Amino acid sequence: MKTIKFLSIALLTLGLSSCRNSDTPEDVHEHEEVNKIKITYTDTATKVAKEAVFQTGSLVSKDAISLVNGQSYDVNVSFYHNHDGKDEDLTPEVITDKDEHFLLYQFAGVEVDLVRAEDDTQRSDGKKLGLQTKWTVKSAPKTGAIVGVQLMHKSTVTSDV
Repeated sequence: MKTIKFLSIALLTLGLSSCRNSDTPEDVHEHEEVNKIKITYTDTATKVAKEAVFQTGSLVSKDAISLVNGQSYDVNVSFYHNHDGKDEDLTPEVITDKDEHFLLYQFAGVEVDLVRAEDDTQRSDGKKLGLQTKWTVKSAPKTGAIVGVQLMHKSTVTSDV
């Protein structure tokens, strides 16, 4: 069995855009910026859970994600904003505004089957949000694989393909 270490994760966060012309009202909703992303992954065979924490703006975490070929993992993603020195969990906001969000995953240097979990939050269009997924590792090198996690805001993209 090979152990895979994901040395870096491309963390693309909330992409917000707005029109600014005289006919369009200004967006007055305060958007909180994601500062930290936590990935919790649990080996489905051993039930051992591990965490990897990533600060936005940095592609490398001090916590490498270590996966084993042939194993499956239940994966949960959480988003945080640092406010006055304390981490505020933004995940409930993402869930509340589920129809405005969608998580995209990309893998490089590793073959992973990703399925959105049955108990993942479902949007009104029937698509799963992607905060809870199951990864089955099919093949990968020992090191250097990359997984990209992107939280889309007001995206028309709602497919992993």
